[in-house]
Amino acid sequence: GRAAQLEFLADASQALAGSLDYRETLRQVASLAVPTHADWCSVQLIDDGVLRTLAVAHVDPAKVALAKELETRWPPDPNQPGGAAEVAALGVVEDVG
Repeated sequence: GRAAQLEFLADASQALAGSLDYRETLRQVASLAVPTHADWCSVQLIDDGVLRTLAVAHVDPAKVALAKELETRWPPDPNQPGGAAEVAALGVVEDVG
């Protein structure tokens, strides 16, 4: 509910303010989202024109390893319309529902 959302925002704000290492900070934020708010969370960032996954958290730790393996085998296509790279570059999410 609302209290859980506020607690997540407070914890995430504390994590964001607590470290100068943004990669570690984003890993902490992903871990805070699971399992209270989501079954899994992935944080991606465009770095030198390449979409990179900085953090993955899942309720089942084995699936974290699977997600990393899938991304290695089939990296995201930065030119895919509506893909994460386009969303990150444009800052716009299209509502398809």
